[in-house]
Amino acid sequence: MIFLRQDYTVNCYTTEWTVASLFVFLVIFLFALGFPLYLVFKLYRHRNELYHPKIRASYGFLYSRFRRGVEFWEVHEILRKTLLTGVMVYITSPILQIQFAMGVCMLSLSTLNLFEPQ
Repeated sequence: MIFLRQDYTVNCYTTEWTVASLFVFLVIFLFALGFPLYLVFKLYRHRNELYHPKIRASYGFLYSRFRRGVEFWEVHEILRKTLLTGVMVYITSPILQIQFAMGVCMLSLSTLNLFEPQ
């Protein structure tokens, strides 16, 4: 029998555990990928009217801190944070975690210097 390390009363790979884990993975998937994709869809859909008062009242919190032309920067930041906190959990080797984090940080710094959002 395999048990969950944090709670030894939970048997892993049982029917109840599988159903619960499917729900958890669905929520994680929807939040980690669905939310940024929803924001990209909304910003792209209203790309020509982002500074209209009605649109700015709804979605302006995403891009009001940034200069014009880089309204999608907040989505970039959400994805960067998701990669550095959510994806690194699934990388088991510490060396690979360091390399992955360094790669994400270098890519983020490169895009920061390229787009200069602030």
